[in-house]
Amino acid sequence: MGKKNKQTKKILNENWKAITALSSSGVNYTDIANQFGVSRQALTARLKKSQSTTSTPDKLKVLILDIENAPMTSYTWGLWNQNINDGMRVEGNRSYMMTVAAKWLGSDEIFYYETRTEDDSSITAAILQLIDEADLVVGNNAKKFDLPKINAYAM
Repeated sequence: MGKKNKQTKKILNENWKAITALSSSGVNYTDIANQFGVSRQALTARLKKSQSTTSTPDKLKVLILDIENAPMTSYTWGLWNQNINDGMRVEGNRSYMMTVAAKWLGSDEIFYYETRTEDDSSITAAILQLIDEADLVVGNNAKKFDLPKINAYAM
């Protein structure tokens, strides 16, 4: 184990009660990590390890989400079985995250964000904040579509 890993482990051990209290009160992991001067990844790994041995699934903070992307405009010669390449797209046209709907499992509050312009930065920031607070994210095809798209738009 490297010197940095030992130092991070020591910080987490010495402040564990405060860290778990902040996490339980809903403070997101990034803010907690910054407060104690450790990486978010190290904090998340430690919290997840701790939760796997001490918590039950009903204590997980589960986010249910779905995104919809705007269509791209393209020039084609037909209606059926078309393979659209970049040269066929209308110049400057790109897909963007048009809407996001999310809710916490067990809550009636629904988070809905939308934009009708290519500037999807505000809804991207909003959904990233919710994902950051979640222990588990659930969605139809979220692993293969929604989460990779959200990550791409975030970049």
